[in-house]
Amino acid sequence: MLATLDITNAQLKAIRTAPITIVPAQAGKIIWPLSAYFAVLPGTVAWTAGGDIYVTTANLISNGYYWFDGIMTWSGTGGHVASFKLQSSPFNNADVAGLPLIVTTDQQSVADPKSGDSGARIQVAYQLMDAT
Repeated sequence: MLATLDITNAQLKAIRTAPITIVPAQAGKIIWPLSAYFAVLPGTVAWTAGGDIYVTTANLISNGYYWFDGIMTWSGTGGHVASFKLQSSPFNNADVAGLPLIVTTDQQSVADPKSGDSGARIQVAYQLMDAT
């Protein structure tokens, strides 16, 4: 399956404090991402802050884990594409089962993206797996 989501400028500027749902929760299922693409669309005002983009669940990111890490450089007026790497780390079923797949930034050390005037687009290929 493929989820495509356009992210507004306001959503992008609050992505750390207000993570965005990519795929809604599925009862009894794990949303298992297979690949991801994230692009900051071209704008006219330069970005001045922000961190890597994470495809994750709320439980995973609260423990410092994620499915995919999109390496981002928040500078210039947009047109940036994240280079995603898969993280292989242990997690419990409770960290992923029945939870939505979200996009956010580093929850510990990075501020929300600032100053830019563009939005973004994310695509995630995923499969649904039974949680048991």
